[in-house]
Amino acid sequence: VLASTEGGVDIEQVANASPEKILRHWIDPTLGFSEQAAETMLAQFPGMKKDDVTKFASAIHTLYKVGMDYDAELIEMNPLVKTASGEFIAADARIILDDNCLSDYVTSGYSAEDIYQYCLYLWLRHNQQ
Repeated sequence: VLASTEGGVDIEQVANASPEKILRHWIDPTLGFSEQAAETMLAQFPGMKKDDVTKFASAIHTLYKVGMDYDAELIEMNPLVKTASGEFIAADARIILDDNCLSDYVTSGYSAEDIYQYCLYLWLRHNQQ
């Protein structure tokens, strides 16, 4: 998991110019990524309020769960913004799923081949906990 206070830019540029502005957390696949692990990581940002850490960690943890549930190769939120009410939302995001797993999640009536060929939206069902 990578997190940076420098939104709206290429993360590789930030890594080269200001590596101290990027937090990294390596995930042990046998343990997963808990909300507490996300909070511990985010608490390292200087000046980040405890309430913001908790809300931000919840968003990251939820994305991690979605990524694991749907075989994501990449999940990126940039930028993640704080609203006037104090909530965090992804102003832009992208998720890349493993093409080999598409047929496991198709619920739209289109085949995985149709979706790939015609770039149709893939409607995913979310596991209800």
